[in-house]
Amino acid sequence: MFRFCSSPLLLLLLVGLCGAAEECGDDFRPGSDDFVLDTKDAVKDGAALLATHNVSIDEECETRCCNDPRCNVALLGPRDAGATEDTRTCVLFDCVHKNHFVCRFLKQAGYQSYLKRSVFQRYLKAPGEGDLSLPIANAGRDVVVQPGEVVMLNGSESFALHDAKISDYKWSLQSEDNGMTMEVTTRGG
Repeated sequence: MFRFCSSPLLLLLLVGLCGAAEECGDDFRPGSDDFVLDTKDAVKDGAALLATHNVSIDEECETRCCNDPRCNVALLGPRDAGATEDTRTCVLFDCVHKNHFVCRFLKQAGYQSYLKRSVFQRYLKAPGEGDLSLPIANAGRDVVVQPGEVVMLNGSESFALHDAKISDYKWSLQSEDNGMTMEVTTRGG
């Protein structure tokens, strides 16, 4: 048996399997704490809810997402103070639809998320900025505006990645429209 285990082919196969298990955790990065996925809007915009699990170890949620090739966002709910078991709800999503990242996050205490690194690199990371990333901008729900209506843009649900802080909000008009004007107000956010 010892001679069989020392076979270079078997050793290579075992190293490959162990390497794949270790690499799984490296495929994900933590999102900002205390942000929950806006599931209703995400699903409406094309995100797919893949599965829901109860997990007792936070890393198990990341592993479950890693084991599903369609999963690119894992969301951990807060611990239930009144529960008899020490578990959290783990929800798995595919947030890429028609080559766009369609999930948005809202600030809410107790939630934690994991994002697949390749999805983060492609859709959320600022180009050419190393590990620094642009904040995730959220100006509120999409609205249809009629002529003459006023729309207030508010970035209070936006969040910065890593330990960065948002210091200023600046809105710009992407295409000219003769009937549209923009005003800066003194309101925060």
